Amino acid sequence: MAFNCIVYLVFGGMANGYFTARAMKFFGAEEWRFAASAGSLGLPLFIGVTFILVDLIDWFEKSDQALPISSIFLYTFLWGCLNVPAVYFASYLGFMHSNDQPPCKVSLVRKAVPEQPFYLKLSFMAPMASLLMFSTVMLEFHYVITSVWRSYVMVMFVFMFLNVNLLLIVISVISILCTYFQL
Repeated sequence: MAFNCIVYLVFGGMANGYFTARAMKFFGAEEWRFAASAGSLGLPLFIGVTFILVDLIDWFEKSDQALPISSIFLYTFLWGCLNVPAVYFASYLGFMHSNDQPPCKVSLVRKAVPEQPFYLKLSFMAPMASLLMFSTVMLEFHYVITSVWRSYVMVMFVFMFLNVNLLLIVISVISILCTYFQL
């Protein structure tokens, strides 16, 4: 169990550093150390502070789930010794990769954009897309609410998980379609 945690900590830090550096280089950052510092401090500190606040609440409530302070120090030590160097190493590798994208060429010839039909205008597309997303969620949410009153609590959680995934799929498909139709 402990070995898995160490492996996840190291490889999670490497993924964090690499993708943070690639994203920051894409948006014009020049210094890899800034990307590494942002990657090694930003997300882990947010998660750590949230975890400590929840643990403090558990401690004040005298819960059995509160973590001992020695475990918190051990996790902080492992983060500093394993995660931070992994983030810096991967950030350096991410910055050293070249941008393989050639600069985009734009034609100087201006072209007239034809008048759009009514169903492609934003005043029509936005309410229709919103109505489709809302109806998808509310149809599924109706079942979730009625299942609470029928004592199907476990089914409700599974159905909510499926509902959130369905919502993500519907939103992404509608966003892609609206963008495609606007081109």
